Amino acid sequence: KWQEQECQNQKKDATFSYVRFKLIRIQHQILSQEIPTPKICIKSRMELPIFFINLDRDTERRELLQQQFKALSLQGHRLDAVWWTNLSEEEQARWYSPALNAKQYYKPLVNGEKGCYASHIKAWQQLLESDAPAMVVLEDDVQLLTDFGAAIQAIAQLEQGWDMIPLFGRKK
Repeated sequence: KWQEQECQNQKKDATFSYVRFKLIRIQHQILSQEIPTPKICIKSRMELPIFFINLDRDTERRELLQQQFKALSLQGHRLDAVWWTNLSEEEQARWYSPALNAKQYYKPLVNGEKGCYASHIKAWQQLLESDAPAMVVLEDDVQLLTDFGAAIQAIAQLEQGWDMIPLFGRKK
C-alpha cells in the first residue's frame, strides 16, 4: 500500500533534485552534488509521449524526423535543444562540473556534448512538469525502424517497474 502512495506522491514531490539525480545516473555522474535515491514508480499499460531534441537552426533534421513519424503514424513533439554557449556562466556551472568530470573521465566534455547533456536535462524537466509517467526521448538524427512504434508499445505494456530503457540499433 505504501508503494502505491509513493507512486501517487512521486509527481507531487518531484523537484529539480530528482531531475539532477536521474541525470547523474544517466549522464555518468557529471554533476557534483550527492542526491538520495528517490522511489521510482512506473505504471504499466501507459501511453508514452515521444519527444525529440532539436536545435532551432536544424530545420532539415526536424523535417526528416517528422517525415519518419508521419510514415509510422506516430506523433513526435519537438523539444528545443540547448546551445551551450548561449547559456550564462551561472547556468553552465549549474549543469556541468569540470572538477567532477576530471575525477571520473579522461577528457572534459566539449560544448556540443554539454549542450546535448543540458538538452536531456530539459527533457527530464518536461517529464516532471507533465502528467505522463514516462516518455521517449530521441535526438534529431535518429533513424526510426519500421517496428519502432511496436517497440514503444511493448515497453509501455511491461508489467515490471523500470526507470530507463536505452534503445540502440546498428545498421548491419
